[in-house]
Amino acid sequence: MLIPETPANEGARLAALKGLGLMYSPAEARFDRVTRLARRHFNVAVSLVSLVHESCQWFKSNQGLSACATPRELSFCGHAVAMDNTLVVPNALEDSRFADNPLVVLDPKIRFYAGHPIRDDQGHALGTLCLLDYAPRGFSMQDRQDLSDYAAWVSLLIAQAPPNSAARRLVFSLSENERAALLEPMLGVWNKGGLRAVLDVETVDTALKGVPLGLMTFELADLSGLCMRFGSERVVEFRRFTHALVREHLPDSSSLGEVRDGLGLAVCPGLSVSDLRERLPALSAAFRQFTAESKGIQVNLECRINVLDRAIFNAEGIDALLDSLSSIY
Repeated sequence: MLIPETPANEGARLAALKGLGLMYSPAEARFDRVTRLARRHFNVAVSLVSLVHESCQWFKSNQGLSACATPRELSFCGHAVAMDNTLVVPNALEDSRFADNPLVVLDPKIRFYAGHPIRDDQGHALGTLCLLDYAPRGFSMQDRQDLSDYAAWVSLLIAQAPPNSAARRLVFSLSENERAALLEPMLGVWNKGGLRAVLDVETVDTALKGVPLGLMTFELADLSGLCMRFGSERVVEFRRFTHALVREHLPDSSSLGEVRDGLGLAVCPGLSVSDLRERLPALSAAFRQFTAESKGIQVNLECRINVLDRAIFNAEGIDALLDSLSSIY
């Protein structure tokens, strides 16, 4: 196995990545749209926005892989960043750089890889938009051009800063280690501690602005039954799909997290109880229309969605609210 080389501009590259606040930050619909379309366009099992950090590659957007990161020394994307160009591996078992790589020999048993660098506005290669599959396959010159175009789309999104929300400012106020501790790593959403931090800042910010703060819970029906039928690995992907679908129906300033496994909470500054209730029919219809997929298994998921009365939140306070949600649902 060949360990990826270190780029000549590694110090500047890592500083640029740190300055953007992308590492260990919550998943965003803008990146998920690209990976979702790329996965469908190329008909592959996995599509990722992979950020190559000092010692690992971490997936900012993840379609189809039951992992949130891998060591950098094992990464295919590390090679693409070092090359600063498109890397295509038609069959990893026949490529001396990767044939004995644990990601090839063991799970997830990668066979095909294609990745193109994604960049900041200074041209630093921060990571890749990459494709994975579990069987060897070809990749034409047109495919390479299409992948380059998709990667350029991601680079453009990186250059366009998201709305200056209280939650976004929270991300920048935390170190990478602090952010990592507040994320549900497999899902790319806030954990219970992260939700507490978000509610702290959004409660203050919305009060100062005089705007509402809407709260909505969403829960996969029969989570234990899904685990028994499909296994916990696939259910992680189903939960990730659930968050992505909810995220698509809310403003970009909204924050999503899990109070406990399978029970999500959306924190929506600027949306009132009535605003959220108006969105419920479209969201419920989306769950009926779209299917979650994991390694060839497609499932229509049932999701229970409830808008919380803000009076309950005001009366209970943040800690009491989160604790009560954990026990009631």
